[in-house]
Amino acid sequence: MPSLLSLSLKPSGDQGMMHDATVLNLKNTSAGLCWIPGSPRVSFSDARGKTVIEDVAPQRNGSPDRAVPYLLYPGKSVRAEIRWLHEGATDPKACTAVAYVTLAGVSAVLVGTICRADAAGANPDIVVSPYRFPYRS
Repeated sequence: MPSLLSLSLKPSGDQGMMHDATVLNLKNTSAGLCWIPGSPRVSFSDARGKTVIEDVAPQRNGSPDRAVPYLLYPGKSVRAEIRWLHEGATDPKACTAVAYVTLAGVSAVLVGTICRADAAGANPDIVVSPYRFPYRS
């Protein structure tokens, strides 16, 4: 069964010396309406497709975003931005190589390294924005 959604990536312009960023564009490619989760939950996998970082969600005031689902019309899209630390970790074991990013069950190529500030950190330093709807032309 073909996917009802497509995922494309583009640099966000927020790259820095030790961090990187990209915009995830999720588009309804079907002829019908499509429900998507109200909060972008992002996972990362390695070159073999094994999930290495899963279920990263936006944070608001220290708690996960719990928005209601969105109804996405045919041909329309939503965007979310992700930012991550890619170097500067004090321990090489604090970094994970990734090859793909997944959002709403759709994957796209994202080759890179995601790091924690130190190996003892439980979660990588990743920030996910809530969904944003593109401006209408």
